[in-house]
This record gives sequence, C-alpha cells and structure tokens, in this order.
Amino acid sequence: MNMGQKGSWTMRNKSRYKRFAAVLMVLLFMLPSMMAVRAEMLPAVQASSYILYEPDRDFVLFEKDAEQRIFPASMTKILTAILVEEYIAPDEIVIVGSEILNIPSDSSLANHKVGDAISGENLLRGLIIPSGNETACIVAMHVARKVSGDANMTYADAEQYFCNMMNEKAKEFGAKDTNFTNPHGYHAATHYTTAYDLALITREAMKSALISRIATETLYVGPSAIVAVDSGLQITNHNWPTHNKLIQDGAEGYAYATGLKTGYTEPAGECLAATAEKDGRRLIVIVCNSPSEARWVDAKNLFEYGFTQFADRVLLEEGQLMGSVEMANPQLGDEMSLEYFAAEGFSAFLSEEQFANVTCEVAVDPMRIVVNPPDAETGEPDDVQRIAPPIAEGEEIGTVTYSVAGEVLFTGALVAGRSVEARTFNSDVDHYMKIVFSTSAIPYWIVGVLLLAAVVVVIVILVRRGGGRRNGRYHFQKRRW
Repeated sequence: MNMGQKGSWTMRNKSRYKRFAAVLMVLLFMLPSMMAVRAEMLPAVQASSYILYEPDRDFVLFEKDAEQRIFPASMTKILTAILVEEYIAPDEIVIVGSEILNIPSDSSLANHKVGDAISGENLLRGLIIPSGNETACIVAMHVARKVSGDANMTYADAEQYFCNMMNEKAKEFGAKDTNFTNPHGYHAATHYTTAYDLALITREAMKSALISRIATETLYVGPSAIVAVDSGLQITNHNWPTHNKLIQDGAEGYAYATGLKTGYTEPAGECLAATAEKDGRRLIVIVCNSPSEARWVDAKNLFEYGFTQFADRVLLEEGQLMGSVEMANPQLGDEMSLEYFAAEGFSAFLSEEQFANVTCEVAVDPMRIVVNPPDAETGEPDDVQRIAPPIAEGEEIGTVTYSVAGEVLFTGALVAGRSVEARTFNSDVDHYMKIVFSTSAIPYWIVGVLLLAAVVVVIVILVRRGGGRRNGRYHFQKRRW
C-alpha cells in the first residue's frame, strides 16, 4: 500500500467513525425520551389503593393494593342503593321517622324532615346525588322492619339487621373482605372493604337501569314524592346537586363518565367509585385515599389507560377446531384419529402486550387416556395419547385453558367432532361383509357365481368323504339298519 492509498483508507475510516459517533449521540439523546414514552404508557395515579376493572368479563386490568382493607366512606351507599331497589319499589311511599336523628352532626345531608313522604326512587336519589347519611338511615329502618316483619323494631336493631343483609349481599357478589357496620359509611374502625370488593359491588349496581340513570344526574330539583293534592301527606321540595365532578362539565369532568358515587372521611381520604362507557365498552374505577381533589384526575387517567391500551380480543371461536387425538382400537375401517372442537367462544379485554403473551393449553381428559404397553420390539414406552370408544358426537373429552402472566382467563370444554363406536366381533363381521358385498369392490353377479361354485365344491367334497369305491367307481351305499 503506497502513501496515497494509506491516506485514503485512513480518511474513509475516520469518516465512518464520525458517522458512528453521530448515530450513537443521537441514540443517547433520544434514550430518555424513549424511556419516558414507555413510562407514559402506564397511568399516573396518586391514590394509595385503586383498581381498573372490566365488569363484563370480570377482569382486573390494572390495580394497586386492590385487596388491601380500606375505609369506604360514602361509597358504602352503593350497596345500600342495591338493597333499596330490591325491597322498595320506585313509586312506594315511605314516611320519614326519627331514624334520621341517628347520624353524627358532621354527616353529609339530604335535608329530610320527620313526617315527610318520600318515594323509593327519591330514596335512591338521596343516597347517590347529595349522599345523604340520613337517607341511608331511612332505608335501613324501612327495609329491616319490612323484611323482619317487626314493625316496632328500634333503629339500633334495624341498623344491625340491615347491615347483616348488606354483608350477606356483598358475599353473594363475590366480596372477600367486606364488613359494613352502618348503612352510610360514616367512619368506624370495623367498617371496611377493599377496592376489589367495591368493584364487584359497583358491577352489580350497574345492572340496575334505575340506579345507572340516577348516577348520571347532576342535579335533582323536585318534590320528595309525587302524590295527590288531597293525600294529606307531607311533601318537601329538594334541591340536590351532585358531589361527583366526574360527570359534570369542567376541568374535572370526563366525557365518558356514567357515575357513580363519591366518598370522603378524614381516615378514608378522597374516594371515588366511578363508571364509564365508550364505544360499547364499560369500565369501573375504584380510587381510595387519593390526595385532595386528585381523585378526578386519578379516575380519568385510569379510564383513558383502559380505553386506549386495551381492546376486545377474540381468543377462541365457538366450534373452532382445536386438534385431534388418536383412537385406541377403533372399529375396523374407522378413522384412527378424532378431531375435537371448542364448545364455546371467548374474548377478553386485553392490552397488546397481554394479547401477545396469552398462552393456550389443550388437555384431553386423563381419565379417558388409554395406557399402551411398551413396544414389543424396542421396549420403548408408547407416548402417544389415545382414547377408547365409545364416544358420542358433542361429548366433552377435554378442556382448553387460556392464561396470561400465570392468571387463568378462561377454561372451556373440548367436544368430540363425531361419534365413535366400540370395536366388537359383530362390528368386525359387518366390516368384512361390507367389503364382500360392496358394489365398488365386486359386482353382484360375480359374487353370485363365486357362491354357487363354493356350494358345488362343498357338495363334491362331502360326497367323496361319504361314499365308497367299487369296481373303480364311486357310488352311494345303502345304510344298514
């Protein structure tokens, strides 16, 4: 290499090093922003405990300490409202009694008066919109007396009776760690639940068209009950603005919010049980012990994360072919394998990352698997799974399970695609007879000729065995008696 060539080579390599260094600098410069984009994919939530829940498929999308005990404050009234709809008709008239005096002085109020007539529908409004603690007392007294049949039950006994009903109802919904000791949520050390349990309770409340409609109302102005003018009933006109800023216009509002209930006590902090719907998809957010006024932002961030990062992913179609299994000793002429199909379809609300990591496990019922002896020549075990007939078409023969990150999403049945009969002596005979008489194998007239020839051969053989030989000729002998 001469000096000119060496100088050219050096210049080219220096140029390459400069380009490489420039690319490296660009990547290093972009790295913080790339990491920030990744971090922004997760919602910013300040609450100490929360859950993002998809109610239609019972799936937790995102959570923090969702099974840790929290104080629910007025989110308690969601369960109270469920019992209102179960035991008090919307147009039923309830007379307010002294039970409204059984609340602490700093309670949230709906401003009922003793002697007022109030409808069942407006009891729901009093619980949800102004979050009246005394409304919850009216409900507890009325429902407990109605269900127990004791019209003279004291409020203390009625509250205990009603709370027992609340706790039993929560268990029916699947709540694992809930204990309510009052119907309104005013702080008590033994009055607790979890964000997860509240999500299940909220899911049940969303099934009610009436509760769902009232949960979207930002203001109620009207009478406590609609009655005839000459009814003699005491009516109070109410003006109830909602406490839920998420369903209102303004900076705290969320366009897709549909309810449901706020809550606050000093030990509980700022709480919110929120519901939202977008493009036919529904989500629930439970925010517990959020910093002052941060619950609205927390809820919106969680909802946006759910609606933008998750989608309805079809994992399994009904009737989808899932595989086949070998048959153990099927009838002669039958297929040696049996296809099986999914008995039902399944879809889940998953993120792209979750969807990419979904695993599917197909398992044939181990009680149906036939264990075969080792190979006679090699002595090696036979690892092929086989099942024995009889099997009916549509009969369940196994399961399919979908999981993500170790959590089971769905387990469904696998069903046989056809019927398979057991092999017997008669089935073997039928098989061979079908071969013999099959028009595709031998024409009928040839079969007839062959049968006739066989009959002649049999007769000749019998004659030879039964006859004698005389003078070189065969003849029949008379039997001597």
